[in-house]
Amino acid sequence: MDSKLINFANIQCDIKSLVNTIALQGKDLVGVELGIYRAESFCTLLQCVPNIKKLYGVDNWQPYVDYIKDPYDGTPNGASTDREIEYSKFMAYHAIKYCANNHKAEVLEMDSTEAADKFDDESLDFIFIDTYYSKEQAEKELDVWYPKVKQGGLFMGHDYDTTIIQMIVHEHRHKNNVTTPLATYDKCWAWRK
Repeated sequence: MDSKLINFANIQCDIKSLVNTIALQGKDLVGVELGIYRAESFCTLLQCVPNIKKLYGVDNWQPYVDYIKDPYDGTPNGASTDREIEYSKFMAYHAIKYCANNHKAEVLEMDSTEAADKFDDESLDFIFIDTYYSKEQAEKELDVWYPKVKQGGLFMGHDYDTTIIQMIVHEHRHKNNVTTPLATYDKCWAWRK
């Protein structure tokens, strides 16, 4: 590896347990990561999945209050400040610049549900969702983005270690008559559409 690049092959990141599964999806993959934050997972995909043709990262880098936790009781789990978000955005662009295959990356600085309008239904080989901070937002993300995945594509996300995300994932599958196996590991969930 070029000494100017950051090595993302061995870092701990949210998507690490799904990298090999994504790589087995085929050639010329087009995917989306929702909520790239500091871009560790995003850059891991760019560097470790050479058959990605295009990877879109969606983040609005706005301060937030996170309610996703156990128990889901309506009180915040944490929050970010303008300063923390500004630093995260800087780190994301820095990481992407010094990541292998950054020419395959495109960042959309916008709300993730609005970004869904930029993609045709059944146009993506995979989606990884890590943007939700509330029950309502998680439900909306799954509903808005699920149609964008091709038949046979991967629909995936993070935070499966919380009861609320488990419930939302199962409700979404039931509502959409999803019968393919649900895989869960390392805080991630995934299934093939």
